[in-house]
Amino acid sequence: MSYLRGSPNYVWNTRDVLGKGATGAVYRGVHKQMGEPVAVKTFNQVSQLRPLEVQMREFEVLKIVNHENIVRLLAVEEDVENHSKVLVMELCTGGSLFTILDDPANSYGLEEHDFLGVLRDLSAGMKHLRDNNIIHRDLKPGNIMKYVAEDGRFVYKLADFGAARELQDDQQFMSLYGTEEYLHPDMYERAVLKKSAGKSFGATVDLWSIGVTLYHVATGALPFRPYGGRRNKDTMFCITSKKESGVISGVQNTENGPIEWSKELPRTCLLSPGLREKVVPLLAGLLECDDSKMWTFEQFFESVTEVLRCRLVHVLYLNEGREIHAYLPPQATLSDLKAEVYQQTNLPAASQLLLLPEGVLLESALGRGSSAHELPPTTLERPYLLLDINCARVQVQPGAGAQTARFPAFASPPSTLEHDASLAKTCCSVAHAMQRLLDKLCRCHGQLSKAPHALSCVLEEQTEKQMAKLNQAKTINNLLDQQLRLLSVSHCDLCDLAELLQPQMQSNELLRLARTLADKRESQAAMTEQVSKLMADVAHLEQRILKGRSLRKEWESLCAGVPNLQGCSETATTYVQKIRESWQALAKDKAQRELSFHEKQFHILEKNKIRQTCQKLLSLLQDRCLQACHKMAQALETWAKDALEIWAQSRRLDTELDSCLDMLTSYSAAISKAGEVFESSANSLISDLKAQQQHSPTTPLPSTITIASNNTMSAGDTPSTNGAGPRKQRLPRQITRGLQNLEVSTAELLQLMDDNYAVTMKLFELSFPPQAAAGEDS
Repeated sequence: MSYLRGSPNYVWNTRDVLGKGATGAVYRGVHKQMGEPVAVKTFNQVSQLRPLEVQMREFEVLKIVNHENIVRLLAVEEDVENHSKVLVMELCTGGSLFTILDDPANSYGLEEHDFLGVLRDLSAGMKHLRDNNIIHRDLKPGNIMKYVAEDGRFVYKLADFGAARELQDDQQFMSLYGTEEYLHPDMYERAVLKKSAGKSFGATVDLWSIGVTLYHVATGALPFRPYGGRRNKDTMFCITSKKESGVISGVQNTENGPIEWSKELPRTCLLSPGLREKVVPLLAGLLECDDSKMWTFEQFFESVTEVLRCRLVHVLYLNEGREIHAYLPPQATLSDLKAEVYQQTNLPAASQLLLLPEGVLLESALGRGSSAHELPPTTLERPYLLLDINCARVQVQPGAGAQTARFPAFASPPSTLEHDASLAKTCCSVAHAMQRLLDKLCRCHGQLSKAPHALSCVLEEQTEKQMAKLNQAKTINNLLDQQLRLLSVSHCDLCDLAELLQPQMQSNELLRLARTLADKRESQAAMTEQVSKLMADVAHLEQRILKGRSLRKEWESLCAGVPNLQGCSETATTYVQKIRESWQALAKDKAQRELSFHEKQFHILEKNKIRQTCQKLLSLLQDRCLQACHKMAQALETWAKDALEIWAQSRRLDTELDSCLDMLTSYSAAISKAGEVFESSANSLISDLKAQQQHSPTTPLPSTITIASNNTMSAGDTPSTNGAGPRKQRLPRQITRGLQNLEVSTAELLQLMDDNYAVTMKLFELSFPPQAAAGEDS
């Protein structure tokens, strides 16, 4: 008997089955000329008994649709032997999603990245169908195929359109299609329980099937499970139709027992809390038996788009050794990231110290107003490091993964082949869960060891900045001190001049200026004392952080005795592969149903190999990885006590520096104000001097001074002979000398003010780096 079948352009082997359904089977085939591998769908007699219109629907639908996330139709041909129609489609080498979920590696659902891939592609494929007014009516993991593109990408595609048809949003249908576990409750009632014979259905039945499928993909299990499975049909209908709004799963674990309802995904689910928070409302909207509360397709597509647009930020919470996945919308800011971290850790934003692995404060790397897409990129291997600045306690917590990392025990002989194969598959599932936990511990161990370097770099950079700021502050303080002394001398000169011009009258402005200068001399003493104290504090930090490098040396000493985990992940991968091979061998034995004597000996050997390899994997996890992580956590906790104390000192010093700078700013403003009063008094005196010289008789003196219209003065000018230019009068030599001294001191004062301004601008740049300042402005 030949197993080869063919059509005009394709040939296939009926033993190379890719899948079977109620109306036909799919085989692996090949193009006769090109050698291109394809999938060939043939139809059985049951299919051919259907009305011709129904038979042609699948052909017509596949000709209408054209989308990356729908299996592409290559040709419709005839079997050369029986002349029945066959569909030739692109081959999806990754298999069906059901086969993927049935693998022990995915017993607890797909990992986060893969789940999002299914969500993205399933939503895109369904949107294309609805844009063309098509419903699928048999959505389930078995009808979603994994295609491996030429560039290595995985693309999930909708397949099997045997039940599909065109249907507008406001239209109904009455024919029954689908798979029991994925049926909408109303369809289940008619198709399975044979009730409500006249009831019709709308396009939203696909949404329920999508919800069940996504729950299955996220958890590895169906959401609604009566005790006994399909045999308990009435309980199944009761679970799906009587559940409360918002409930996404209901499980009956004992015969006639209570239903365990849940509005959350199980702890064994591999999705992070950050993603669960976004997926659970989506599932609740899809798995709604009340038509008035069930989501529409538009709501589903919008929700998926919102989830997929989020930026994933990886954070490692050092105090708990826990990986955090924060999903942030594009417009989110650093404050939103801290709020999301608080939601997952209960750590207030004020206590969060976020570091980049290379040793930079996240807040320094960008402004507070920066959006999520401007955050530095992260990966599982390079997350942000999060530390509680108020608590040095560090403890590695294995988390929910530890619950699934328990191997079952094989029963002593005799045991059935089915039982052995089932236990071997469970062992394989646990081994994969254990490997995921072990990989997570290895990543945690590596980040815990790097955290002190990152924090040391931050402290060193901060100390250097504090030293630079304080040196600038000291320079400003010295310049202001010189300004004050020069202003005091100039004030005395001005008072002497005023006494010469108006012996009995002292200007009110000069009196106020005298009191102001006296007050500022007291302020100057306080400022000098404050700067001296800060210099001593910064010098202490400099000695400990920069010169002594005590933090780095202490960490090198503490982690010297902590074992490394190099090669652990690779060893675990080897063990898991051996367990998989033993499981596959026992599954093959199960398929044979009966073994010869020698085959039984090999069967027992495989069981022993699984036991031994499982024990090795468990020992690798508990005795090496967990112990090393606990020791690393203890070392980090010891180190963090001193480091966080230094951090607190550094932050207090920053606060005191800022306070000192504020005082310097106020002090500088007061000195400037005093300078303005001095300038006003000097101008007033010069104006009086001008007026006096214009109305008083000329007194011949050996020296003269010119008082020009722009208030500039120069001694020794000769009188004008033609009457043009400024008027010149002879002044007493004592007044001339006083004006000359005043001119010199004023020039010095202006120069000091210019120097002070330049230094102040440098200090401003140190206090507000350009990047941070730009972020604040935004």
